[in-house]
Amino acid sequence: MKNKKLIYGAVLTALMSFSALTGCGNKGGEDKYDKDGRLILNLKNVYFDQWQGEDMYTDIINEKFGVKINASNYAYEDWDTMVNTAINGNNLTDTIQFNLKAYNFGSTYESWVDFGMLKPLPDNMSKWPELKKMLDGISNIDALKIDGKLYGIPIANDINNPQKDFSNFTYVYRRDWAKKIDEMYPDREPVYREGDVYTWDEFNRLCDALNTNLKALSGMNQGSVLVDEEWAFPSVTNFYKDAPHCYAKDDSGKAIANFAGEKYLAGLDVAKDLVSNKKVYSQDQYNFAPNKANQLYLGGQAAILYDNYSLANYIKLRKLFKASQKYVDLDDGTAFLKIKGPDGKFALEGTENWFSMTMFNADISDKKQEKILDILDYLLTEEGTP
Repeated sequence: MKNKKLIYGAVLTALMSFSALTGCGNKGGEDKYDKDGRLILNLKNVYFDQWQGEDMYTDIINEKFGVKINASNYAYEDWDTMVNTAINGNNLTDTIQFNLKAYNFGSTYESWVDFGMLKPLPDNMSKWPELKKMLDGISNIDALKIDGKLYGIPIANDINNPQKDFSNFTYVYRRDWAKKIDEMYPDREPVYREGDVYTWDEFNRLCDALNTNLKALSGMNQGSVLVDEEWAFPSVTNFYKDAPHCYAKDDSGKAIANFAGEKYLAGLDVAKDLVSNKKVYSQDQYNFAPNKANQLYLGGQAAILYDNYSLANYIKLRKLFKASQKYVDLDDGTAFLKIKGPDGKFALEGTENWFSMTMFNADISDKKQEKILDILDYLLTEEGTP
């Protein structure tokens, strides 16, 4: 089944995307047909890079389903820009192939639904048993639904590597340093918490103690209590927002970028203070290059590291730490730090390992949508999978 899904991923995205070169979408659900009476489907995606026109496979699809596929491509490096340009210019055709690897997809997806740009999948998918089976097999498919409606079909990235299926955005820390501080000050209240679970106040006490004793713990004159990979800075804002990484709702219920929300901005003020007084962040954090935070942590110059931890990433970190910090217990040196925010709740974000999501233009007819679903369902069968 995995091989079928891999093939399906390429073919599905090849058949379900938008075309900016073929003009505006079919307004009012009006279908168009070629001279032979075949329903025209205008499709475009990153996989058609070497497209030269007709080929045997699309000829088979055209013949079997009575359609005429017009295909074109867009450059991978301009993928996000071209999708957004087509959306903003109302220059859509039948489907949109959307990049789920982009960090802003949450607010974009919700906004497009709010603006009526996308057509949901039918509530009853039993007419397409292979598609239904695939969607039902996605454990958290409900996370992609808006008001109970699913507006696209996600496609996994690197499906053969289960170590990359899910990534937590969270902290690892030097548990050994927290324990060492307690040894250094036996008459004080311990800063280390059993199980690595900290309330917000306990986390701040830990940071204060690390900040005071960082030079003694690291043996170096320079360092930082907390370092974020450049894409995540400042991570402490996560404890002040109450919506996923990319989007939130304003008072009217409209989807907005999370970074413009009041709670995120409040967290940003806290982060600014932590940078300016050097209590947690080093001011150099503003200029971090990719992987700089990992380098500091592995080099013993940071006590807490925030990054994207798929199982594969975490295994890699442990291997590198073991090589660079040979005399430190590996589990103590790469322990997960679990923090409850000011509201008493844990803040843990993550991402599924999706590549793209295929969405339907709201203007296409039910007939055209069903025809595309017919094709996709066929591609999941033994006959339709080459």
